[in-house]
Amino acid sequence: MLAARICREAAAGVDPVLPMLADLLEAWRAELKVALPNLPVRRALLQRLAGEEMEGVLRKSGAEAAQREFEKWYEGARAEMGAVGGGGTTTPQATMATPQRATPPPQPMRASAPLTPTSASGAVSKASGAS
Repeated sequence: MLAARICREAAAGVDPVLPMLADLLEAWRAELKVALPNLPVRRALLQRLAGEEMEGVLRKSGAEAAQREFEKWYEGARAEMGAVGGGGTTTPQATMATPQRATPPPQPMRASAPLTPTSASGAVSKASGAS
């Protein structure tokens, strides 16, 4: 009961714009991770996106305006990467169309016979109840 009360009070104290900004940042970060290979440029853009300037855009004009601002800032970061030799010519929207996976998805486990404990010699252990 106390934990629920603490949770409710903490949630009531959070500025409603911050969860919206967090959701946008999550999507933008995933896009930029692929679209901007230059780590210092990507980090600087992400820090700017998480800052008070973007929070103000979101608060004053909403998510669509924040998305437009993101796209302008992204183009600026891409131009900066070109100036420093970072390459990168894709837009975040283009990278999201074809998600890439570094490793194949895990395969489901197949049912098999139960394992029987064995000793170092490979014989069934007497402690397991087999005699």
